[in-house]
Amino acid sequence: MAAAQPSPAGTRRPGPDKLYESATLSIERMPMLRVVFEKMTNLCSDTLQRMSGTQARYSIDELRVVRVADVVDACDDSILPCVMKASGWDAHLLICLDRAFVYTLLETMFGGDSAEPPLESQRPYSKIEKRLVELTCDYVAGALKTCFAGVADSPFAYLRMEERADYSFLGKRTSQAVAARIALKALGRSGTMLIVIPQAALTPALPNLARDPSAEPASADTDWTKQFESEVGRATVALQAIIEGRDLTLGEIASFQVGQVIPLPTLAQNRVRLESNGKSVFWCHLGQADGFYTLRIESAVDEEQEFINDILPES
Repeated sequence: MAAAQPSPAGTRRPGPDKLYESATLSIERMPMLRVVFEKMTNLCSDTLQRMSGTQARYSIDELRVVRVADVVDACDDSILPCVMKASGWDAHLLICLDRAFVYTLLETMFGGDSAEPPLESQRPYSKIEKRLVELTCDYVAGALKTCFAGVADSPFAYLRMEERADYSFLGKRTSQAVAARIALKALGRSGTMLIVIPQAALTPALPNLARDPSAEPASADTDWTKQFESEVGRATVALQAIIEGRDLTLGEIASFQVGQVIPLPTLAQNRVRLESNGKSVFWCHLGQADGFYTLRIESAVDEEQEFINDILPES
């Protein structure tokens, strides 16, 4: 076998990074990218619902490779462009919001009920609308930081609304970028947010983005776990206190009259059964405090033991 020839003096063989830089971007070769954006939309949905109290949902409409020239040419007066910095990548991202997105966000945050037809005005954006967009970019930045962790770690920060139509930070017009088109749906309305990441920002992370997500070990989503526990902890549960009953004949029941008081054999030392949704939960003692009847929990109900006690004869 012929020996490898050394490189000519003053030249270097292209390393893996250079090979990645010269390669054409492909969504199919970056399966982890879709995983990242799916997690991001879930986090953003939870954040918006907590802030607005409305059923609002972000979802991925499309994830594809585009030319920078196509993105720049599409940014007309109806698009509100914003710039976000990814300091860990030494790069900037472009966030494009259409009017439908801004107006849907406005109604969602200010208690709209979709009774009125959707806004279609081409007027300049108000200060309130721009502030809502800044707020949205802030929580999108936080979600991106969380979801890119372990794949391409970087802090993200909203910088500004791009009013000078200067998108040189995306690279040359012939350069490639990844564009994630995200839909916002709420109150029967919908709008679009486009997140554009230049190729230069993704190049160092291509090996991690190429990982097969199906081969990744399952891990607990701590944010989802906290949210689930919080929602369960706030759930309302109806309780019923069941005191000892009294046997009556049909004749006694037939003679009941309005206003009649029926004495029950329950005494202060007798136990009261606490039920929820027809299921026995606790044994309690009946008492009074501040003019109200109270229950002091004594022990949990052991249904298996209760069943055995019912079928065994008393000694």
